[in-house]
Amino acid sequence: SGSNFPLSWFAVQSRHVAMAAKRSQSTPHIGGRGISQPLPLVAGWLHKRGTGPLYSWRKLWCELHEHEFQWHKQGKTGTMAISERSRAVRFSSADAPPETRKFRYLYPCGFVIDSELGDGKGNRMVYLSAADQHDLRRWEGAVEQLVARLAVRPCEKGVKLACPHGSKCYRRNKEHLEQLLHPGDSKYRHGLVAFLKGRKPEFNTLRDLFNYIDFSESGYISKSKLGQAWSAMRALPGELFKAGVNTFAVMEQRLSYDALWDKAAGDDQTHLSFVQFSNWVSNASVGLQLAIGVDVSLDVERKCRFVYHAGKQCQCCKYSPSEQTSICNCGHKSSMHLSDDAQLTAEEQERLQLAAAPARSNPGLAPSG
Repeated sequence: SGSNFPLSWFAVQSRHVAMAAKRSQSTPHIGGRGISQPLPLVAGWLHKRGTGPLYSWRKLWCELHEHEFQWHKQGKTGTMAISERSRAVRFSSADAPPETRKFRYLYPCGFVIDSELGDGKGNRMVYLSAADQHDLRRWEGAVEQLVARLAVRPCEKGVKLACPHGSKCYRRNKEHLEQLLHPGDSKYRHGLVAFLKGRKPEFNTLRDLFNYIDFSESGYISKSKLGQAWSAMRALPGELFKAGVNTFAVMEQRLSYDALWDKAAGDDQTHLSFVQFSNWVSNASVGLQLAIGVDVSLDVERKCRFVYHAGKQCQCCKYSPSEQTSICNCGHKSSMHLSDDAQLTAEEQERLQLAAAPARSNPGLAPSG
């Protein structure tokens, strides 16, 4: 009978299960860690996809250090180097590697740490899953902050890293917005913002481009400012121009820099205002077709122009500031809110003004319907 044994088989198994559960919630002993070895920036339990033929997932203790990501398994430590080109991206993100599609529903808190930004070819990646959304944000934010520190040298005071997701960034927490710059931010200016390798400045409007060049925030562009920011203008995609090619790059090949400035400002001009700058880049010789990005009235309704990964636009119809500075209650930045007029190009605004001029002079000529 079972009474002859101090513990039944079921009791022993129950004790083992309870002890295993207790161990899984505690911090494991990491062999070989000396007293002088720095503590990790963030650590915790994550599910990690294996590298075997079955790609099995296992719960492992993981740590993020200053230059590497570590995972510990049965006394052994696996590592992956972290550099200024690394990133952490959710499985649900449109920027995630195609391989993550099969895991999105099974692991809703899944993310991948990619060794380098790019198309993923030849890159080393680790596929992970956090316990919940809070833990996911904790790891994601830690990787972003580490990459920001690695990308910008400490001696460059006053310089911040640009978010690699640009205007498509979906993160809204205060720490992320303070750590990284996004298009439309007041400090998104030449010399004040740094970019990861392979990333370039992004401009949604002419006002964003003007502000980037006007790094001293004087309200004017000088010849030297234009020269320092010329590389960003030359790198604009050709699809933004009426001719289908970047005319700044074409002009650079044909004209000297002094001749380029004369084209922009004329012989007697030492500075360009925003109006003069927008007139120059929008004329037929340049043909840059960006929205003007300026509202003529403060009372106009500014719709949110943020577009989600699925292509759906935010339904917010009017900017309404929240408790966070420059953030609307819809969760998107003030710079993402533009009126219909601000969405027009300089050429379209000029045509609209010409069409409205006869109606203003003679109200009876106003178009009907």
